Amino acid sequence: MFTLLERITRMDGLFREGLPVRYLPHVLFIMFLTLLYIGNTHYGYRMNRNIQKLKLETEDLRADYTTLKSDYMEASKQSEVARKVAAYGLVESSSPPFRITVPAGRLDEAELDKLPIITADSLMARAVRDSLATVAADSVALAEGEIEE
Repeated sequence: MFTLLERITRMDGLFREGLPVRYLPHVLFIMFLTLLYIGNTHYGYRMNRNIQKLKLETEDLRADYTTLKSDYMEASKQSEVARKVAAYGLVESSSPPFRITVPAGRLDEAELDKLPIITADSLMARAVRDSLATVAADSVALAEGEIEE
């Protein structure tokens, strides 16, 4: 087999007088290109593995995001918030919010200091007072016979 290869390639003539130095730059250039090709192939495989790993990680993170988002949407529903804050004694207001308006130029700094500070406690006290007044008025009306049981 090697004799057949030697006959076809006829390389014996090149090496009779020693190593042909004139082909050395071409051989070194081809070796350099071969090493570059092998390195580039390894780099491509490594990048492909990293891309696949990042795709899997992205899918996992997307699934986690979707789960957390649905949990957040469920927890932020009005009924869920009302149920959770009921433990703190907070209840949903039955009266609509109101706007405090002050005519332009009618209020100065001295008058601001005289205004009562509205806090959650004062609003709760006002609501209790109003509900007690309503109950008292209903009981008086019931006693007078204005309301039927």
